[in-house]
Order: sequence, then structure tokens, then C-alpha cells
Amino acid sequence: MTTLLLTIMVLINITSGGLPIVNMYITLHEPAYLINVTLPTSPIDKMIYVRDQCNGNTLPYTMLNSDYIQILNVGNCSKIEISYIAMPNITNTSIGLTINVKSTYNNTILTWSKNIVIIPTENEIYYMKFISQQTAQLEKGHKYYIRYLILLPLSESTKNIQAKKSSGNSEEKSALYIILIILLATIDVVLWPLFIKTRRIRRKTKEKSEEISISEELSEVEKRIVEIIKERGGSVLQSELYKILGIPRTTLWRAVKRLEEKGIVRIEKVNRLNKIVLVKDLEK
Repeated sequence: MTTLLLTIMVLINITSGGLPIVNMYITLHEPAYLINVTLPTSPIDKMIYVRDQCNGNTLPYTMLNSDYIQILNVGNCSKIEISYIAMPNITNTSIGLTINVKSTYNNTILTWSKNIVIIPTENEIYYMKFISQQTAQLEKGHKYYIRYLILLPLSESTKNIQAKKSSGNSEEKSALYIILIILLATIDVVLWPLFIKTRRIRRKTKEKSEEISISEELSEVEKRIVEIIKERGGSVLQSELYKILGIPRTTLWRAVKRLEEKGIVRIEKVNRLNKIVLVKDLEK
């Protein structure tokens, strides 16, 4: 059994509310129907969002265990994104997040909000490269348990209560932990749909601006190729394009390859012939 050649980039962001959001960006260097991926942390309620970055299609997956999934129907798209909210460990003194940086990851970045205080152990600091005050690169092949605190601003009334009664500290801490637990329990209903909706809006806006930019960069030959493919119902053989355009074969092939690199078409083999399929219609 051969091992698929993958490039895996991991971004873990601890938000101002203390929730860790994980984004994995996978690039396939060869076609595959399914791939197995080890997650750096365990998701909340096994709730994961998987999509291909070529068409924005949601991909089905199977949870093999708490941090190991199998993604199906990958198809011809070489770029896959995995997004989910990780499950932190809440204690009486801090919040902890277990991060298992596998040797197969090419790069793993941990970021956190300004009100989050990271408390790594001496051993973990040795394998963490701090890029900025809120960013660190995690060396692969190591397992981390990152403890952190949430700094919340105190109101004047709270400060007065603390000055009068030292016991108020423990009550406020207990209240904070209860709020965090309730917040985590309501992610399925409130935060997760909002998180997905925001990502979709950003993705559509980005794709629309990219399509306009790509359309402006096309040469006249590339535009004509796209028009012919649309006239033929979305696909055409390369030999037909050659007969219609009447340009040198090398010029035609280079134009088709440029369109493939821009994600506008894909090239399929049909009986040893190249079939050019329109993937992205820039006029829609």
C-alpha cells in the first residue's frame, strides 16, 4: 500500500472567549478517492466541516476515532480544508488544550487573542518558536498540552465586592467556569452555525473577487477556449479545439494548461485523448 504525498498546514486559533478553532489545509500531490487524516486535537461532539477548495463542495467523512477521520469522494480537487472547534480541558485554575503535532504536518501555527495568557511548560517552550506576542510555530513530532488563562475586565462593582470580601474571588471564578461550560454546550446551536455562515460569506466574497481578477488576466486565446467549451455544453476534446482555433498545437496546449492552473478547466483522459472540462464559469 503506497502512501499518498500530502502537504498539511495547520492553524489553531484560541479566540478571546477561550474557544480553540482548528483549520487544516491539505494539498494532494496525486489523485485520490479517499484520504486518512489525523487531527491535532479532538473536535467537540465529533462535529467537523470538510470541503474541497476547488468548488466549495462539502465532502463526506467518517470518524474512525476521536482524532482520526477518513475523507471520501475527494475526486480531482487537490486542495481540502478541514475546520472545527476543539474541545479544551477546563480545570479550577486554567484551561488546557492538547495538541498532537504529527510528523506528517508541514507547518503548525498556534495563535491566540490579546486577552489570552499562554502558560506552556518548560519542555513545550523548547519546541515552540514564538513569531510574535500572539503567534507561535509548533515543532512537528511533539505532543503539547498548552494551558492558558482568559483575562476578563472587571467592573467597578466587582472590584468593590472583591475589596470587601475575599470570598468573592472564588465565587466569581466558579461563575466564570460555569459560563464557559454553558458556552461550550451551546456551540451546536449558536456558535457553530454562525462560524460556518461567516466562513461561507467570506469564501464567496473571496471567490468572486478572484474570478473577476482571473477573467481580466485571460488572453484572447484562453477566453476563446472557454467560449468554445461553453458552446459544447461544458466539455470538448483537445483535438476539436485544435481544428476550430487553427493555432499551433503547442500554443493551444500551453493555453489549456494555464487555464487548468487557474482552476478554470481540468484535463481528463478519454481513450488516450485529452478532454477539456469547464470547472469554473467566470460569467455566472
